[in-house]
Amino acid sequence: MIIDFHTHIFPDSLAPRAIETLAKRSALVPYTDGTAKCTLKKMDEFSVDKSVCLNIATKPTQQRKINDFMKDIMNSSYGERLIPFGTVHPDATDALDEIQYIKDSSIKGIKLHPDYQNFYADDKKMDGIYDVASQLDLPIIFHAGYDIGMGCPIHCTPLMIKKIAKRFPKLTVIAAHFGGNGMWNDALELTSELENVYYDTAFPWNLDKITAKKLISKKGADKILFASDCPWDSPKRIIDFIDSLQISSKEKELIFAENAKNLLNL
Repeated sequence: MIIDFHTHIFPDSLAPRAIETLAKRSALVPYTDGTAKCTLKKMDEFSVDKSVCLNIATKPTQQRKINDFMKDIMNSSYGERLIPFGTVHPDATDALDEIQYIKDSSIKGIKLHPDYQNFYADDKKMDGIYDVASQLDLPIIFHAGYDIGMGCPIHCTPLMIKKIAKRFPKLTVIAAHFGGNGMWNDALELTSELENVYYDTAFPWNLDKITAKKLISKKGADKILFASDCPWDSPKRIIDFIDSLQISSKEKELIFAENAKNLLNL
């Protein structure tokens, strides 16, 4: 079984514009058209059983629209295979209420992208959001490290992830892109031993096999979640990358599906 913990879908009416804008910004060629239907088609092509779908609110007013879209996906015929996460915006006055709405809607977690949402991940103004998510047992997945579509400054570093995880030891923190895209030595040093921090494998930009194996070995395969960042990277490429590493079959089973199943109670 394979569960992709990091994919992106958009409403059919918005997908063409969203994909075009993001493709221009990142200079990447998308693997899907951004719709749920096309994502499922690619999942079949690459033998992916389930995918966690992520979206972010870039404006406070977008929270409920995005979360309702994710709720609709979950309750549709796609819901057997697509697992939506919700989102909140740090500047929304009702962000804490929206987290409760996410929980009440049976949405599995929250996605934050500090670069696109223009906040530093360890800013104390975020503590209310982290505290409520922790109390409601909702994991938060962060874009961590460099974003090729945004550049600097980097709003979520391994050091910031460490500060959050230490302040909120009961919060499940998922640091995307192997703990911090392009900042893997920092991830190894700062967050690899924190029990409440997971890494996902999405879009490992320029990550070599030796460093990837070090990250898995030090973090522990039980804290690594297979992820692609589809449509911005190919699930097959990441599957092949993980398969090429000199790690055990049991470790691969944990990474490809078992960790996600345990984390999301699937």
